[in-house]
Amino acid sequence: AAQPIVIESYPGETAILDGGGGTLIADTDSILRLQGSKYVTVRNITFQNSGGRGLSFYAATNNATHHITIESVTVSHVGQRGIGGSGNDITIQDSFVEYAAEDNTTNGSGGGWAAGISSFTANDGTPARRWVIENTSVQNVRGECVIALRVVGATLSNNAFGNCYNIYTDKAQDVTWQGNVVSQALGWGKGGGVGDGFKFANENPQISPTLQISNVVYSGNTLTGVGDCFSYFDSAGSYRGVQIIGNQCAGTTQSLADIPAVSGAAPTGNVFANNTCTGACGVSIGNPGGWVFDIPTATPTATITL
Repeated sequence: AAQPIVIESYPGETAILDGGGGTLIADTDSILRLQGSKYVTVRNITFQNSGGRGLSFYAATNNATHHITIESVTVSHVGQRGIGGSGNDITIQDSFVEYAAEDNTTNGSGGGWAAGISSFTANDGTPARRWVIENTSVQNVRGECVIALRVVGATLSNNAFGNCYNIYTDKAQDVTWQGNVVSQALGWGKGGGVGDGFKFANENPQISPTLQISNVVYSGNTLTGVGDCFSYFDSAGSYRGVQIIGNQCAGTTQSLADIPAVSGAAPTGNVFANNTCTGACGVSIGNPGGWVFDIPTATPTATITL
């Protein structure tokens, strides 16, 4: 731990690992994959032109891969995911991902597209744990910018996200999104529209791990030009402990919040407070009994549907 393995460019230079375009690397392969790795730092390297993924981590079982730090890395023009995979104690900081998920040529008409950055389960189905993503930019992705996916414990702060489907939390617990900046433009959302802001869901509940959304905090984020600022995709299950507090949404085109009724147990312990909005600022909550509300006077145009 005191002396991690460091993979980095020669001082004053930036190494470029080029995948050679769309035919040399298959969809689930990566330019660099860290498998069963521990205490490894990858620093100041560019990964580009992969038909599959950029930089990946792989754990066969819980904690088989851990303490990986990705620092000042650039990933661009990859067919699938830019950075991510399975493992514990993963830190991604001061990095840049652009033009990921480029194989999604139908732009969301089907399913299964990739993200710019995403966590995932180990091969035995155990969730990833203790991820940190900070001071990182993810832009121009034909899928989600980032997915906190099947992870227990993640902090995502002071990042810049833009021109993608949304910023997603799926089957995850103890996740904090704080101080991030989100900006969307027409043409980068699903189907060619405008991308959304933060979305949470419980997709594929039958697949291990059987996590439900719980203790997810959105605080102090700034969103501009998004469709729905905050939304929930009810594929199955429920959620609890979601806190949406002190965020700023400007120029929204659909709503401040669109959170439909769940198909599972009634949500509990959720808070929606001190969020401001300009543009289309409706608030629709399908299970209002599970929420504490404070709709500020700074949003006089809000239409609240409970």
